[in-house]
Amino acid sequence: MKKPLVRRLLTGGLVVAACAALIIAAVWPKYQETPPESWSLDPNDPTALVIKIMGGIGTINKVTILQETDTSVQVTGWWRWPRPDWSVPLVALPYYITVHLKAPLGDREVVNRQGIAVPEEKSH
Repeated sequence: MKKPLVRRLLTGGLVVAACAALIIAAVWPKYQETPPESWSLDPNDPTALVIKIMGGIGTINKVTILQETDTSVQVTGWWRWPRPDWSVPLVALPYYITVHLKAPLGDREVVNRQGIAVPEEKSH
């Protein structure tokens, strides 16, 4: 017994969409981890932590808080090219990205993924 035409088209369309998604995920640039260079506090918001990372010309950058404890805040930076065919000179540029803590930093230490202290930046 043959499957109805609509059902065959939907099944085939889903298979094609799934294959396309896998190909795009394999080709599209992934985020590369970059360690934080320094940090500072936003003087207007006690829960805003400004993280300096290095990225390239036109890169998409972000910072994530990996863990907040009573004694430390663990952060890391990420960057990626906006498109797979992006081709520009790889020149390191500083990017300042604000993340929001659950509570003011206080006496807690800012550390990278390895638990090494990130230096405080006095001005930027």
